[in-house]
Amino acid sequence: MPELPEVETVRSGLAPALTGATVNSIDIFDQRSLRRHLGGVSDFCETLVGRRILGVVRRGKFLWMPLEAKSADEPGSEIALVGHLGMSGQMLLRDPGAPEDKLTRVVLHCMQANGEPIELRFIDQRLFGGLQIDTLVETADGKTAGFSDGV
Repeated sequence: MPELPEVETVRSGLAPALTGATVNSIDIFDQRSLRRHLGGVSDFCETLVGRRILGVVRRGKFLWMPLEAKSADEPGSEIALVGHLGMSGQMLLRDPGAPEDKLTRVVLHCMQANGEPIELRFIDQRLFGGLQIDTLVETADGKTAGFSDGV
Protein backbone atom coordinates (compact mmCIF):
# COMPACT_ATOMS: atom_id res chain seq x y z
CA MET A 1 0.00 0.00 0.00
CA PRO A 2 1.41 3.42 -0.85
CA GLU A 3 2.53 5.59 2.01
CA LEU A 4 1.14 9.08 2.61
CA PRO A 5 4.09 10.89 0.98
CA GLU A 6 3.57 8.88 -2.22
CA VAL A 7 -0.17 9.63 -2.30
CA GLU A 8 0.58 13.31 -1.69
CA THR A 9 3.07 13.29 -4.56
CA VAL A 10 0.38 11.84 -6.85
CA ARG A 11 -2.12 14.48 -5.65
CA SER A 12 0.26 17.37 -6.24
CA GLY A 13 1.06 16.05 -9.72
CA LEU A 14 -2.59 15.66 -10.74
CA ALA A 15 -3.94 18.91 -9.30
CA PRO A 16 -2.53 21.43 -11.82
CA ALA A 17 -3.83 19.50 -14.85
CA LEU A 18 -7.16 18.26 -13.47
CA THR A 19 -8.39 21.28 -11.51
CA GLY A 20 -11.02 22.83 -13.75
CA ALA A 21 -10.89 19.96 -16.27
CA THR A 22 -14.11 18.51 -17.69
CA VAL A 23 -14.57 14.76 -18.18
CA ASN A 24 -15.62 14.21 -21.81
CA SER A 25 -15.66 10.41 -22.01
CA ILE A 26 -14.46 7.29 -20.22
CA ASP A 27 -12.93 4.02 -21.40
CA ILE A 28 -13.26 1.11 -18.99
CA PHE A 29 -10.98 -1.82 -19.73
CA ASP A 30 -11.51 -3.71 -16.45
CA GLN A 31 -14.74 -3.32 -14.49
CA ARG A 32 -13.10 -4.66 -11.34
CA SER A 33 -11.46 -1.25 -10.89
CA LEU A 34 -14.95 0.16 -10.28
CA ARG A 35 -16.17 -2.53 -7.87
CA ARG A 36 -16.48 -0.02 -5.00
CA HIS A 37 -18.86 2.17 -7.02
CA LEU A 38 -22.23 0.90 -5.84
CA GLY A 39 -24.16 2.14 -8.88
CA GLY A 40 -22.19 0.02 -11.32
CA VAL A 41 -20.26 0.87 -14.46
CA SER A 42 -23.01 2.63 -16.40
CA ASP A 43 -23.91 4.85 -13.42
CA PHE A 44 -20.22 5.70 -12.95
CA CYS A 45 -19.94 6.87 -16.56
CA GLU A 46 -23.30 8.69 -16.67
CA THR A 47 -22.56 10.52 -13.42
CA LEU A 48 -19.01 11.53 -14.30
CA VAL A 49 -19.17 12.49 -17.99
CA GLY A 50 -19.82 16.19 -18.47
CA ARG A 51 -18.71 17.22 -14.98
CA ARG A 52 -15.89 19.58 -14.13
CA ILE A 53 -13.30 18.52 -11.55
CA LEU A 54 -12.98 21.26 -8.93
CA GLY A 55 -9.69 20.12 -7.43
CA VAL A 56 -7.67 17.17 -6.16
CA VAL A 57 -7.70 16.60 -2.39
CA ARG A 58 -5.99 13.95 -0.29
CA ARG A 59 -7.89 12.47 2.66
CA GLY A 60 -5.52 10.01 4.24
CA LYS A 61 -4.55 7.61 1.47
CA PHE A 62 -7.57 8.43 -0.71
CA LEU A 63 -7.64 11.00 -3.51
CA TRP A 64 -10.89 12.98 -3.69
CA MET A 65 -11.80 15.05 -6.73
CA PRO A 66 -14.90 17.15 -5.94
CA LEU A 67 -17.20 17.51 -8.95
CA GLU A 68 -19.25 20.46 -10.13
CA ALA A 69 -22.99 19.97 -10.56
CA LYS A 70 -24.16 19.47 -14.15
CA SER A 71 -26.92 22.02 -13.57
CA ALA A 72 -27.78 24.58 -10.90
CA ASP A 73 -30.91 22.74 -9.79
CA GLU A 74 -29.33 19.31 -9.60
CA PRO A 75 -30.07 17.67 -6.23
CA GLY A 76 -27.25 15.94 -4.38
CA SER A 77 -24.51 17.55 -6.41
CA GLU A 78 -22.01 17.37 -3.56
CA ILE A 79 -20.13 14.40 -4.98
CA ALA A 80 -16.55 13.51 -5.76
CA LEU A 81 -14.53 11.06 -7.80
CA VAL A 82 -12.59 9.00 -5.27
CA GLY A 83 -9.45 7.05 -6.10
CA HIS A 84 -7.37 4.63 -4.07
CA LEU A 85 -4.07 3.26 -5.38
CA GLY A 86 -4.20 -0.02 -3.49
CA MET A 87 -0.77 -1.69 -3.49
CA SER A 88 0.31 -1.13 -7.06
CA GLY A 89 -2.03 1.47 -8.55
CA GLN A 90 -1.02 4.56 -10.48
CA MET A 91 -2.85 7.61 -11.80
CA LEU A 92 -0.95 8.94 -14.78
CA LEU A 93 -1.57 11.96 -16.96
CA ARG A 94 -1.02 11.39 -20.66
CA ASP A 95 -1.52 13.35 -23.86
CA PRO A 96 -4.16 11.81 -26.15
CA GLY A 97 -2.54 9.34 -28.51
CA ALA A 98 0.37 8.61 -26.15
CA PRO A 99 1.58 5.01 -26.24
CA GLU A 100 -0.58 2.57 -24.34
CA ASP A 101 0.38 1.91 -20.71
CA LYS A 102 0.44 -1.71 -19.60
CA LEU A 103 -2.34 -2.71 -17.22
CA THR A 104 -4.47 0.39 -17.86
CA ARG A 105 -7.85 -0.27 -16.26
CA VAL A 106 -9.73 3.03 -16.76
CA VAL A 107 -9.08 6.14 -18.89
CA LEU A 108 -10.82 9.46 -18.31
CA HIS A 109 -10.64 11.67 -21.40
CA CYS A 110 -10.67 15.25 -20.14
CA MET A 111 -10.48 18.80 -21.43
CA GLN A 112 -8.27 20.93 -19.21
CA ALA A 113 -9.31 24.42 -18.11
CA ASN A 114 -6.85 25.83 -20.69
CA GLY A 115 -8.63 23.94 -23.51
CA GLU A 116 -5.97 21.25 -23.95
CA PRO A 117 -7.07 17.60 -23.97
CA ILE A 118 -5.52 15.21 -21.44
CA GLU A 119 -6.07 11.65 -20.29
CA LEU A 120 -6.11 10.41 -16.71
CA ARG A 121 -5.10 6.75 -16.81
CA PHE A 122 -5.78 4.50 -13.83
CA ILE A 123 -3.29 1.65 -13.91
CA ASP A 124 -3.34 -1.17 -11.37
CA GLN A 125 -1.33 -4.37 -11.61
CA ARG A 126 -2.95 -6.23 -8.71
CA LEU A 127 -6.44 -4.69 -8.85
CA PHE A 128 -6.41 -3.75 -5.16
CA GLY A 129 -7.07 -0.06 -5.94
CA GLY A 130 -10.10 1.45 -7.55
CA LEU A 131 -12.26 4.40 -8.50
CA GLN A 132 -15.73 5.31 -7.30
CA ILE A 133 -18.06 8.29 -7.02
CA ASP A 134 -19.09 9.10 -3.48
CA THR A 135 -20.95 11.78 -1.56
CA LEU A 136 -19.05 14.53 0.23
CA VAL A 137 -20.05 14.89 3.87
CA GLU A 138 -19.51 17.80 6.21
CA THR A 139 -17.00 17.18 8.97
CA ALA A 140 -18.08 17.49 12.60
CA ASP A 141 -15.84 20.54 13.12
CA GLY A 142 -16.83 22.17 9.81
CA LYS A 143 -13.22 22.31 8.65
CA THR A 144 -11.69 20.93 5.47
CA ALA A 145 -11.16 17.18 5.81
CA GLY A 146 -8.25 16.82 3.47
CA PHE A 147 -5.10 18.36 2.14
CA SER A 148 -5.21 20.45 -1.01
CA ASP A 149 -4.08 23.72 -2.52
CA GLY A 150 -7.18 25.71 -1.63
CA VAL A 151 -10.08 23.34 -2.31
